[in-house]
Amino acid sequence: HTLNISDEPPTGVTIDGPSAGLVSLTYPFTATVRPITVTQPLTYVWVATGQAPVTHTNHLSEGITYAWNAQGTQAITVTATSAGATVTATHLVTINQGVFLPLIVK
Repeated sequence: HTLNISDEPPTGVTIDGPSAGLVSLTYPFTATVRPITVTQPLTYVWVATGQAPVTHTNHLSEGITYAWNAQGTQAITVTATSAGATVTATHLVTINQGVFLPLIVK
């Protein structure tokens, strides 16, 4: 009997999450690597505007949450590495200042 074991590198990664939000609120983001037969585990490195880089080891999918204290366009980049290959994706989020109306009680 012959058993062939081969590493299957990732061919892509996508980031799912909101494309807009408000200052100081927390938002979830998920990175998913393809193909589903990729060699696991994978190392994920998350880099986001104004945030410290975060490194995790996980499987096909990896989640993280971010909040920003400044309005403007924020970039999230995730790099996933496995089986000697690296794939990267970037996701943009527009963060706006919330509008607060005064409360009038009669």
